[in-house]
Amino acid sequence: MTKNELTSLTDQEIIEYLIDGNNQVTHYFFYDKCSSMFGYIISHIFSFQANKDEIVNELYIYLNENNWEKVKQFNYQSKFTTWMTVVATRYLQKKRTELIENKSSEALIIERTENIEIEIHQKLDTEKILNNLANDRYRFVIQELILKERTPQDVANEMQITTDNLYNIKRRALQQLIQMQNDYCLID
Repeated sequence: MTKNELTSLTDQEIIEYLIDGNNQVTHYFFYDKCSSMFGYIISHIFSFQANKDEIVNELYIYLNENNWEKVKQFNYQSKFTTWMTVVATRYLQKKRTELIENKSSEALIIERTENIEIEIHQKLDTEKILNNLANDRYRFVIQELILKERTPQDVANEMQITTDNLYNIKRRALQQLIQMQNDYCLID
């Protein structure tokens, strides 16, 4: 078909050619006749630089499903391009929503994974530091009071000591941890 023949096709002829699989009419309709309309819709729906050809291809695949079932629903009460504008807008809005939901969930998964990794490293670092404490009582007091956040009274009762004695042990344990940190900084 010549360019003049393509531009003079009626809506009904375009639809018939699309359903019959005429590549020339399909290319003309999607990439020439509706190109600027698709570009306008894409630029207003997507906040990022979207690949127009890729999106038009996805729209084509969407419309082509089940032997052009959606196109066959066109009832000629408007121009075919007007109907296509509505269909394309709805499809692309749905596509954008899916992309946003997928990116959001991916971000949550990545963030959650990073948080878990940080927690694991912190736990390993804490265990390594506590294992370097020579005194078992120091290690126990730090673990129970600071890491497990138990009350001083409960820990003192379990150790069968007074809370004043517990605070003294905690103070000495923290001093030893500070000294270990200082020694470590001197080595680096």
